[in-house]
Amino acid sequence: MILLDIKRKLGKKAGRFARAGTLVAPSLSEAYLSVDDSNRKVNCDKMKDMLVIHCSHASTVEAYTKGLYPIQGLETMEDAMERRSEAATIFLNDFESQCRN
Repeated sequence: MILLDIKRKLGKKAGRFARAGTLVAPSLSEAYLSVDDSNRKVNCDKMKDMLVIHCSHASTVEAYTKGLYPIQGLETMEDAMERRSEAATIFLNDFESQCRN
């Protein structure tokens, strides 16, 4: 609702809005091929045309459950929720180092 309000108020100045699966990766579990203690492998082919990644509570649960959350060794799901911004920063660094040529 906040984004709709911004779009109404700012019009084209608000930028582009896109549906998940188009320019928006639906979760970190879509962004990674594998994650373990010593290595994280980004799905560069899938992420090459994405502009943003959705780090919602639901997508965090999905990535954590699938073992594709970039922060390993967390004891609880709540720990993962509290560290979403850190996980997003880790992903951006991984993407830059692995996918940008």
